[in-house]
Amino acid sequence: MVASTPTRSPGPRSSSAFAISVPFESLGHLFSRAIYATHHTILQVVATLIGFVATVVATGALVERLDVLAIPVGFALGVGLRCILLALVLVARLRRMPAAPDGPTPGAPATAVSSTG
Repeated sequence: MVASTPTRSPGPRSSSAFAISVPFESLGHLFSRAIYATHHTILQVVATLIGFVATVVATGALVERLDVLAIPVGFALGVGLRCILLALVLVARLRRMPAAPDGPTPGAPATAVSSTG
């Protein structure tokens, strides 16, 4: 008979670590769509790839110290970095967009001008 080593369950700590990443993941999707709306896809893909690499590197670096908990912590760090990069890209894209022209917006309904006299 082979003696088995007891396994440690990550329990609620792993759920908490994944929970930290939820807002970043949600904002990341929102920022990605906003960047796509500015007709640019390369920067969004690059930010996603950087976030993925950061997730893998962080998880690998933390696995000795945190064991299984390194997975959700590494994921939270990678998703957080991706969200920050996407936000920076979006702000830069929005600043370069042309300002709205003065006067009525094309396609908007005309406003009635009343003259009293």
